[in-house]
Amino acid sequence: MQIVKSFFYVLIYLALLELLGFCVHFFSYSESGSILEYYYLINGLLLFFSLFLFTYMTNNENERLPQPTAIKWYLIAVAIGALFVFAQWPLTWIYNCISVQQFVISYDFTGWGNFMNVNILSSILFIPIAEELFFRQFLQRKLHKKMNATKTIIASALLFSFLHFLHFDFMHLEFYYHFHHAYTTLFGGLLLALVYYKSKSIGPPIALHMAWNIMVYIV
Repeated sequence: MQIVKSFFYVLIYLALLELLGFCVHFFSYSESGSILEYYYLINGLLLFFSLFLFTYMTNNENERLPQPTAIKWYLIAVAIGALFVFAQWPLTWIYNCISVQQFVISYDFTGWGNFMNVNILSSILFIPIAEELFFRQFLQRKLHKKMNATKTIIASALLFSFLHFLHFDFMHLEFYYHFHHAYTTLFGGLLLALVYYKSKSIGPPIALHMAWNIMVYIV
């Protein structure tokens, strides 16, 4: 029953994502047409503030966020996030062996120019914080009250993967089905959930998520 409830929570989260995307896209047709240039930044900011407010309202224990933890967990999290990008090559090789799709992973480290675009703040700052507040601070904690650690980690990773499977991009007005992205995100979700469980703080998984996204842009 807890899994079913969590699945509906993710559906609500997904609906929020699509609603925010629609709102930003709708207002881009107003007199201030330049808003479209900052579509991803504005979308990320709205998501961040929405989840920050949601976390504040559901934080019944009034605990400090991020929860205090040893500095080693931040160092471990950043290292895992940076190295996980390179683990995607063997993961993709396995994916290609069991699917009809053929994805190619290459590392040329030519993505530094991406950091000249202000919209990147959405992917490397606002979205990682928002997603971790929802999937770890809220959803994983909720699951852990009813399930053991192993089942909780697996369940939260599967739900995290599901979120990245289906998406409607209002920027281009079309659906995307991310089979490979959901597959890769499943393993990333397992790492994020494990780091959250071990560190007992939302800080390290946020650091891991940020490092992961930054490295994706670099390589």
